[in-house]
Amino acid sequence: MSIEELVQFYEISLRKLVETQNTELIEHIVNEESNTLLVVKQGGHTAYMLSTDDKVLVEGLSEEVCSEGPKELMVYDARPPFTSHERVFALGLRVLDEVHTEMFRLIRDIFDKIMEGDIEGAGRDLQTLVDHTRNRHFKLEEALMVKYGYFRYDKQGYDNHLKRHAEFLDALNDVISDYRRKNYRDFLIDFMGFVDEYLRYMSFDDKKLAVYLAKVCGANCTV
Repeated sequence: MSIEELVQFYEISLRKLVETQNTELIEHIVNEESNTLLVVKQGGHTAYMLSTDDKVLVEGLSEEVCSEGPKELMVYDARPPFTSHERVFALGLRVLDEVHTEMFRLIRDIFDKIMEGDIEGAGRDLQTLVDHTRNRHFKLEEALMVKYGYFRYDKQGYDNHLKRHAEFLDALNDVISDYRRKNYRDFLIDFMGFVDEYLRYMSFDDKKLAVYLAKVCGANCTV
């Protein structure tokens, strides 16, 4: 998968646009600035560099592009997939925030494995995500809803929350059943789209639950 295709999954925002002949500036950005997408244009050539916390991916950054002469540099902040979602799921209750942080770590591990073409590793991480979601994440939320009487306070909200959990697990299992039958590019697109869609639904339910728990048990909520 090309960097141009890959960056559609990152959260990209323009940091600066530079017209320069300074090749050392390119070298500095490549070597020193993480979480960055660099697009270099010179004549009819375009090159890309994507730098994350632990890897640098380069495409088309040849000596010809880096040679002396006027260049246009577009420097973007490139945040990991679902950074904005993770902020939404930071609800201020430690008991919930811990499982949500782990969920996003597992999702990004899967993304990294697929991006690297490690489909076997992605399969293992997908199963880990299922196990964490079923046996830790969702079980915790459902236990909190019972312990603190959420099912009595908002029966419809409680029922919808349980339904969403079941739908998510069913859909995730369907995604896993397909991963061996698709090339990693198609699977990555399907997986990231699936996660994005369901996180939007789940955040609404979790916010409602967090507001209720903050009232009845605050920072002391436990199972």
